[in-house]
Amino acid sequence: MNAYNNRGYALQELGDIDGALVDYERAIALNPDDAYFYNNRGSARRIRGDLKGAMADINKSLALDPKNAEAYCNLGLAFLSGGNKAEASLNLDKCYSLDPGLKSKFEKLASGIKK
Repeated sequence: MNAYNNRGYALQELGDIDGALVDYERAIALNPDDAYFYNNRGSARRIRGDLKGAMADINKSLALDPKNAEAYCNLGLAFLSGGNKAEASLNLDKCYSLDPGLKSKFEKLASGIKK
C-alpha cells in the first residue's frame, strides 16, 4: 500500500470523500495494477452515490485480484445501494466465504443502507 491510498482511507473514514477520491486517484496513477486501490476508490464512489463508477472500480479490482474478499463485499454494498438485493446477497456471501472475519464489519455497513 502506498501513502496516498493510506491517507485516502483515513480521509474516507473521517467522512472526507472528495479528499479520499483525490488520494485514491493519485495512488492508482502511481500503481495502476493494485487491486486494493480500485476497491477503495469504488467504496468511496459508492458512498458518494456514484454506483456506476463504484461498480466499474470494484469490478476492475476483482479482475486484478479475483480473491479480494473486500471487493466482493463492496460490490455487494453497491448492489444493495442500487436496490438489487439478490446480487447484493450473492456478492456478500462470496465475500464471507473468502474471509469470514469481514462478516461483522460489512453486515453493519449493509444494515445502514436503506433500499
